[in-house]
Amino acid sequence: MWKRLKRIEDLSMEELDRELIALGAKDFKRHDFNLGGPQRNEDQKAVLEGLQKLYAHSPKSRYNFTIYEVANELARRNSRRFFDPHRALWGLDDRWDFYMLKDEQIIENARSVAAILNERNLKPGDNDTYIMDTRKYRKMYHLCEKEPFRDQPVGAGKVCTGFLVAKDIIATAAHCLRGQSLESLRFVFGYRMKGYDQPITQFPARDVYRGIDIVDREYDRFNQDWALVKLDREVTGRTPIKLADNLVDSGQPVYVLGYPCGLPLKYGFDAQTSEVKEQLFSANLDIYMGNSGSPVICAKTHQVVGVLIHGFPQDFRVVGGTLMSLVYPTNHRAKSTKPHCIPSTVFNRFIPRNGV
Repeated sequence: MWKRLKRIEDLSMEELDRELIALGAKDFKRHDFNLGGPQRNEDQKAVLEGLQKLYAHSPKSRYNFTIYEVANELARRNSRRFFDPHRALWGLDDRWDFYMLKDEQIIENARSVAAILNERNLKPGDNDTYIMDTRKYRKMYHLCEKEPFRDQPVGAGKVCTGFLVAKDIIATAAHCLRGQSLESLRFVFGYRMKGYDQPITQFPARDVYRGIDIVDREYDRFNQDWALVKLDREVTGRTPIKLADNLVDSGQPVYVLGYPCGLPLKYGFDAQTSEVKEQLFSANLDIYMGNSGSPVICAKTHQVVGVLIHGFPQDFRVVGGTLMSLVYPTNHRAKSTKPHCIPSTVFNRFIPRNGV
């Protein structure tokens, strides 16, 4: 039985979230979210599995508010920005493209971040180049009309992030290497937007590297998840990102660089660290699948304080037959939704000091 309150403002954050899940479940059952069918890649599989788990045992709707009214109220409380039925985010989207960057140190760090993908998703091009196999972001994930970056390309296969820590060594999340041979992986620099509608998806061979050895790694799914990969040659024209020598403090402003959902490189900012421990810390970063292995960087020193290993398991929710990005209010379910990161102090000592 519906229970209509006089004002939607009377609902708590938990009640609003519960109601959004309940209303989204109806949409999920009503619409076909096949996400690529039999040919779906690993990221699409993960999104679909996350949605299925989210809505498999969803609560029943308790009120007769529309899904847009509920989403709008969540947006209002989170950022005082009203929800557009066609826009995916509840709150502000703190992600910029490479061409929008102005700070020279951030630009230099961004140039040293690589996309990690399988060799089968790179095709030989003219003049000693490689072309990345891509799809439209909006088609891959049935996105809302005004979802940020919806018209940009995404990698056709699984994409992870890594970053240069020595002349020929990449740091990343260890799970990015699982399920495929190191020899099959390619580390590509320069996958970015050079303008609003100008993606770079063709790369000179000098910007494409192979992994030839694992210098060191540790993986136990949630507590430790890092790896150091030796490349087939030294990286030229890019500078290894400096790693912090000390454990990051709680409340430290940080930013992240990476390839969310396989999109061209994004800079995510306006975040802070929390729950800092010797082996793990959290931060309220705007990240998605594909950001695994991203460097988490101190906004003051521009040194790496950690590597991103995982975030909230559902990147999207269903609203009106399409998918919208999931952004929780900063004070809501903080412990379960903030991305987790491995401090750089955990793996810093395993990097050869001479860089080779």
